[in-house]
Amino acid sequence: YDHKFRTGGEEFLVCIPGGAGEAGAEIAERLRRRIEGCALDIGPGCQPLSLTVSVGCASQDARSPCSRPL
Repeated sequence: YDHKFRTGGEEFLVCIPGGAGEAGAEIAERLRRRIEGCALDIGPGCQPLSLTVSVGCASQDARSPCSRPL
């Protein structure tokens, strides 16, 4: 299962088991495009606000000698 966490005021973390490498980058880009296509309605007579997001992707191979998991 995917796991979602809020790590700060405007910071979120999504853990996707098995979503390493190219698959993780594709998921991150899909999420970025979907958010970019949203508009936030802030009230009558106001222009909707457009939304943007910066997305990063990191992965770790299960065979990695790294002592700390991501």
